[in-house]
Amino acid sequence: MDTLANRFDTVMDVSESTLSDILRARWSKSTIESYRKDWKRFAQWAVNNHVYEYPVHENTMVNYLVWMHEQHFAKSTIRRTVTVVRMLHNASNDPTLARSVTEVMRGIARKDRREPGKAHPLSIADLMAICDALTAKNSAYEYWRIPRDIALLTLGWCGALRASEIVALNWNDITEAQQGFELTIRKSKTSDESEILGIPLLKDTYQSICPVRSLRLWKNNCELLNLQLPTISSNRRTGIPANGDLPIFVNLYGNRLCQKTVGRILDVSAKKAKLNLHLSSHSLRRGFATFAAHSGISERSLMRHGRWHTSSIMQGYIERAAIWNDNPIVQLLT
Repeated sequence: MDTLANRFDTVMDVSESTLSDILRARWSKSTIESYRKDWKRFAQWAVNNHVYEYPVHENTMVNYLVWMHEQHFAKSTIRRTVTVVRMLHNASNDPTLARSVTEVMRGIARKDRREPGKAHPLSIADLMAICDALTAKNSAYEYWRIPRDIALLTLGWCGALRASEIVALNWNDITEAQQGFELTIRKSKTSDESEILGIPLLKDTYQSICPVRSLRLWKNNCELLNLQLPTISSNRRTGIPANGDLPIFVNLYGNRLCQKTVGRILDVSAKKAKLNLHLSSHSLRRGFATFAAHSGISERSLMRHGRWHTSSIMQGYIERAAIWNDNPIVQLLT
């Protein structure tokens, strides 16, 4: 199994370090880890079934795909597995190109009618309900936690941030501006280059979900807890203090939160607001995108703010908004 399992690292690496870096840059670290996990799962199955030869035979590939379907793996996971196997073979010995494999994939796609388990987009009304519920439950025990959670959720929603981007934020990534804050995303899933977002001070109607107000309150609470956080910089070139790389979102011990914590915070907060929704950390990003598309924001503006580099992802949000914005029943009978 070791030889087969290590095949992934062997093929993904090349002798020239510069070329290796360029090739690996095609995918994010999380994508590479997902590919590695898929390949190791296949390697373990191959050893258990005594078919661990390499290159992989098309019959082995067919049997593995059938096994994955019987184990109720999601179609997206099965497709990704095929992608990994294709990556680790040359065109001359690629088993995924065999007709038997492509026919099995077509059959799985038609037979498995389960809807993708996409997280429910968090609407602005639900976000307001969550923030109101958290404020009402601001007990002495949770004095430090509630402002943090509100700041995290409101900034994540308004900035259309990924969980990885939220937990990676440091205090020196925030700069005061006339309209609110300038937020620097130093690195994202799809880009290693920094990008700047404008996070404005929201009008009074939406003050409960205003990330500028929430972040200021969270910072004040951190100072009361003697975490010695830096002052928010008013000048990115000269005003950043030496300890400005401290994380924004931390636990009571001052440790940076992990990505999974973002989803847990949203889930717990939604339950406090008595919302019965299937939510994950991605609900923040999906929620803002759906709200913006429903409100008629241009695709170009939304792609820039959400840092989407292709319009294909955006089409899902636009289509969801179109069921109401471009609905003939609404136009004719309401």
